[in-house]
Amino acid sequence: MSTAVTDTEADGLFSRSPFYQEVELGGGEWFVYNSLLNSPRIVDAAALELLKFFESASSIEDCRSRYSGEVDEVLAEMISSNLIVPYGSDERREIRRRQDSFIDEAVAGTRLRKLEIAISDACNLRCPHCMHFNNGAASSGKVVNISHTAITLAIENFIAALPESFDEVIHVHFGNGEPLINWKAIEFAVGYCESKSDYKFKYAINSNLTLMSEEIAQFMARYRFRISTSLDGIKDVNDRQRVSKAGKGSYDRTLQGMRLLRDAGHPVDGFTATITDKNFFETDHRLVDLAVELGIKEIAMDFDLVNSTTYRVDECVALVFGLRQYARNSGVSLFGNWETPFKMLIAESWAKNAYAYCPAMDGSTLEFGVDGKIKTCGHTNTVVAENFDAKSALSKGSRYHNLLAERLPNNMDYCRGCEIEGACGGQCHVTQEAALVSPDILPRMCDIMRKMTKNLIIEQYGARTQT
Repeated sequence: MSTAVTDTEADGLFSRSPFYQEVELGGGEWFVYNSLLNSPRIVDAAALELLKFFESASSIEDCRSRYSGEVDEVLAEMISSNLIVPYGSDERREIRRRQDSFIDEAVAGTRLRKLEIAISDACNLRCPHCMHFNNGAASSGKVVNISHTAITLAIENFIAALPESFDEVIHVHFGNGEPLINWKAIEFAVGYCESKSDYKFKYAINSNLTLMSEEIAQFMARYRFRISTSLDGIKDVNDRQRVSKAGKGSYDRTLQGMRLLRDAGHPVDGFTATITDKNFFETDHRLVDLAVELGIKEIAMDFDLVNSTTYRVDECVALVFGLRQYARNSGVSLFGNWETPFKMLIAESWAKNAYAYCPAMDGSTLEFGVDGKIKTCGHTNTVVAENFDAKSALSKGSRYHNLLAERLPNNMDYCRGCEIEGACGGQCHVTQEAALVSPDILPRMCDIMRKMTKNLIIEQYGARTQT
């Protein structure tokens, strides 16, 4: 980073960016950032005064004549962080220019890393809050389970879409409904991948584990599957909403699946919990205690992304932060979708690097459905190509191209002016889709994202916080 203002900069007029945001941390410090480009800084009262000086267009010389000390060094940092910008500059135009090359890379397939295969559109459970089925992501056709022929087409078409220079690991994910319903297809897929000696593969699966067997557990251990499963609370809480077709709870069978994996030497290291109206007030320390009892170190906890809960946003924030602190004290990491904008805010900037909200929107993922339709993840209902034809998606002007461009930070009209516009970029696409049916969910989730981000900033950086 430059520590001085250049002669060219000194000659021009500057103003504080219209995207400037600040969060008071206490102890005479502020967290400041550009809501479009991120690039946060922690500043003291003197630096904050310099930033306020440029609320009106001024020259560097005017600032120098008013303030003493290390003015040039502070100004250089504020300019490099896009907190102070050339007067009249169009930061939105600049981010669009940078995004052009990002989209070119995405549609050329150079960002591809993750192959998702929809093993089954069926599920042996009937959880009322299921994101996959509530959002209409399942195939509407007669095909329920993917065939070996379709798996072959998915793998071959994904590999054909990779650049010739590709030398990284292909991450293969099995998901959609309950993939263990179609277990033989997973065995076939892994075997087919392993026969492709020119490539390296890693495997992951989303499963409720209720159909786990000793044979399946040993297979997953052999290939080191990354396993994602769900528990929505202790037994009676979980069994109120994670139920079979007959209305029976899934808790005991999920724990049995975990035991089989542990016995195979491949224990589950985390689980997902979904917060709904049915378990909101019963989501407490017992969830963390359960994780500790099971030897689990991670809980991904999220509010229902496709159905709006009736609880106030401040209640949701209080629930997360209270439980997060208890989890930390218990040696458990608790995180969720609500943390993503904060992570983006402190780690990413379109002024330096290209990024998107998630792998589904950054050009790294293609999901092949049981019917050959291609999407960007297993939960979205937005189709970007058909007939396993990945190459048709990877072209300028394609549905895939347009979707990625639409979902990049700055490109959603609904998000304009939001205090975390660049960090959030419209949040999960599935929530955007759900809002077409239930419009109230989007402003609610936006409020949750904003308040969670502000609280995370204060938690991380506030009043040299924990002193």
